[in-house]
Amino acid sequence: SRDEMLDELAGQLASVSVQEASATVASLDDETAALTLQRFGGARRSAVLRDLPAKRRAAIEVLLKKKP
Repeated sequence: SRDEMLDELAGQLASVSVQEASATVASLDDETAALTLQRFGGARRSAVLRDLPAKRRAAIEVLLKKKP
């Protein structure tokens, strides 16, 4: 399922550097990126977001705020 895939991706990204995680997140569409980042703890999510270009970070943050 999509949730299982996102859980697995988030788990894999938890074990790599912030730079590697942000590069992977940057390659995803905005919605998938937000759903993946939602599975991170707050500090890890913030670190990955900080490593993204400002315009992309803003778009993903809007989606994160809309998610329950």
